[in-house]
Amino acid sequence: MSFQPAMMFCGNIEKRRMKKSLRCIALFALIIIFLSGCAKKEAFRKGPYLLYMGDNTRMDVLWQLDDRKAPCTITWGTSSSLPAESAQVTTYGDDSQCRAILSGLKPGTRYYYRVSADTAERTGSFTAAPERDAAAVSFFAYGDFRLFPRRHNAVAGAMLDAMNYNQACQSMVLVVGDMVYNGIEYFWQSDLFNQEMPNVRGLLTRVAYQPVRGNHETYTFLAPPCTPADIAELTFAKYLPFPFADSFYWSFDYGPLHVVMVDQYDSAVKGIISEEQVAWIEKDLAATDRPWKALVLHEPGYSAGGRYENSVDVQEKLQPLCAAYHVALVFSGHNHYYAHAVVNGVHHVTTAGGGAELVKPDASAPYVVKAVERHHFCKIDIAGSTLTLTAIAPDGDVLDTFIVTQ
Repeated sequence: MSFQPAMMFCGNIEKRRMKKSLRCIALFALIIIFLSGCAKKEAFRKGPYLLYMGDNTRMDVLWQLDDRKAPCTITWGTSSSLPAESAQVTTYGDDSQCRAILSGLKPGTRYYYRVSADTAERTGSFTAAPERDAAAVSFFAYGDFRLFPRRHNAVAGAMLDAMNYNQACQSMVLVVGDMVYNGIEYFWQSDLFNQEMPNVRGLLTRVAYQPVRGNHETYTFLAPPCTPADIAELTFAKYLPFPFADSFYWSFDYGPLHVVMVDQYDSAVKGIISEEQVAWIEKDLAATDRPWKALVLHEPGYSAGGRYENSVDVQEKLQPLCAAYHVALVFSGHNHYYAHAVVNGVHHVTTAGGGAELVKPDASAPYVVKAVERHHFCKIDIAGSTLTLTAIAPDGDVLDTFIVTQ
């Protein structure tokens, strides 16, 4: 009677040992797979990505390597079979950043490029900014995708589809901020430069990417001990080294369009635009002779309610300038939806549907003529004296369209 239970007990022990051995083997296999993946790690940590500095004969190509110091090569030309010109690019800084300035470009011409680092390669293409006297231009605007890279990837995929359908759309993207959850390095890598999001990565390689700061780019919680503001500002400038007039505001021309990039965080109080910047914006708008003008900022002056109230600074400081100097469009984000408001002939577009969690808009809010709770991007087409804006969802649905003439 005692022998049988003993045999069963021993059998159970043996089964547990076998299961434990199998778990160990499985764990060991996972470790091997992980280490193998690490051994084959991609050389590129960020990019390549494109920035437009306001010179239509130039495009800047930036990237960051994964702890490698070897020189890189960039080759570019007007043929997809490349070579035309080639340059060696060495890393700079303490984390293997690279920057190639492609100059002497022919405005409005499509270029192809290839970046090589050791045995790894990345390719892309872009269209140089249009001639100054160009009457037509197309571009995109969107923002607010921090912390949701997969949703952002879907929106970016729809933008790529639009470019593939119409090559004229391969130009630039105006970004209204909140690209990252906060300004420390981890979120720049996970939210914007996430290498596992192919559509986002592809978008960055094919159009000039032109962002302003959102409130999330100024946050630095979870950061190591040092002055928080310094971390966020240094990181923004590190990856987006535009020729700022001061703080993080500046302007540029793009064919018939003049764009003012507004920094709503250049004063001690967030969301308050300094008097120095307001004076600079007025001088800048007064000086341009471009037939179309647009402002890009983060916190809207006229949106459809939701999480945040309208910016009084935009209403009181910027709207009068927009009306006086015939600004056609003000792009903003912050409230996660699409909204279109018209104030004294100025069209305020909230395009905060890049991927972040949506909030319900109030379509009856003052000045609002359209409001939609959907992820989206905006496509803008200028043709002579007519501007058409179309808001498009990732599945291709047209959420809104309107025309501005002058």
